[in-house]
Amino acid sequence: MIWLILALLIVSNPGGEIKLNLTDSGKVEISDQCIFFKDTFNNSAVLEPGLYDLTVGFNCTPGNKTILLNGKTYATVRIEKLDDEDLNNATKMQIELLKTKKELSLTVEKLRETVEELNKSMQEIEKLEKEKASLENELKILNERYEDLQMKYEAISKELEGKKTKLMEMEKEVQSLSDLSLTYRASMLFLVSIFIGSFTSLAIKGMRKS
Repeated sequence: MIWLILALLIVSNPGGEIKLNLTDSGKVEISDQCIFFKDTFNNSAVLEPGLYDLTVGFNCTPGNKTILLNGKTYATVRIEKLDDEDLNNATKMQIELLKTKKELSLTVEKLRETVEELNKSMQEIEKLEKEKASLENELKILNERYEDLQMKYEAISKELEGKKTKLMEMEKEVQSLSDLSLTYRASMLFLVSIFIGSFTSLAIKGMRKS
């Protein structure tokens, strides 16, 4: 049974629901924990003006229950007595329902935590992907530098090889000139020897004639 609180007194039964119409903002407190807010299972909350659902537990004892707003009586809920057997069955059902709702709330909370962990993991993966892209870019730059240095090295190697070949040719020319010089010197020494021999022979003959 759903009642709308429009006056200071309302009658309800265990297992019923009440719509609390707040005209002012503030802290709402219910004197008995057997009456609680449907969404939070709490019997107190700081609220803005509006319409809020309250649940009357099946374990709620008959009598008057007070709803306070900022410490002052806002409304009184009178709980009537149900048949004992119906109340017992309804109480068991509500306990199971509340247990299921709490388990559902825990499951939702775990799901929320799992989603947060997943988001963190996704952010970490995104961070690693960015680092990977950065490293790949650095590797590309280093590879381009290596290829440039490789080309320069090959050019210098070819230049050195050319100079080495030219140097070897020059060494051959020098060796050839050196060999020619030795031959020339030997020839000159031979000619000088012949000249000296001839001159000496002529000199001796001249001395004999004298």
